[in-house]
Amino acid sequence: MLINPESQQKEKTSSKEFDTEDVKIYSLRIPTPMFDKLKYEIGRETKLSMRDMILKAVAEHCGI
Repeated sequence: MLINPESQQKEKTSSKEFDTEDVKIYSLRIPTPMFDKLKYEIGRETKLSMRDMILKAVAEHCGI
C-alpha cells in the first residue's frame, strides 16, 4: 500500500551513498604516522588490560 514507492527507493540509495562518503572522509583525516602510533598504543593497552583480567581470573579461581 505504498503511495510513492520511487521516493522511498531514492532515499535509501542516497543514505547509503552518504554513509560511504562519510566513512571515507573521516578515515583520511588522521595522518598515517599518527594512526600507526594510536593503533600501537590501543593494542598495547588492550594487551595489558587482557593480561590483568587473566591474572585476576586465575587468582580468583585458585583462591589467592
